Amino acid sequence: MRLRRNRLYPIHQSLFCCGREAISKANRARQMGLRRIDDPLHPRGYRKIRSNAEMRKLTRSQLQYLASDTRRTSESDPKSSPQSV
Repeated sequence: MRLRRNRLYPIHQSLFCCGREAISKANRARQMGLRRIDDPLHPRGYRKIRSNAEMRKLTRSQLQYLASDTRRTSESDPKSSPQSV
């Protein structure tokens, strides 16, 4: 089981056990959530570079949108509802 850096190890209730070491904040590189990079070859004129957290947020929101969209279409679709004869 892989844990994120900020999650406690469930057995020992510790951040730094079983081979997990602290990463000093000075050495860790910060990445902005979303960066726009000019690209004349791209149709929009720029590219979006996302951090891992931003990609998770985007994927989660897209999945929620798709789930709500499929619920709306199945509720309004008369073919999918059972008909009494």
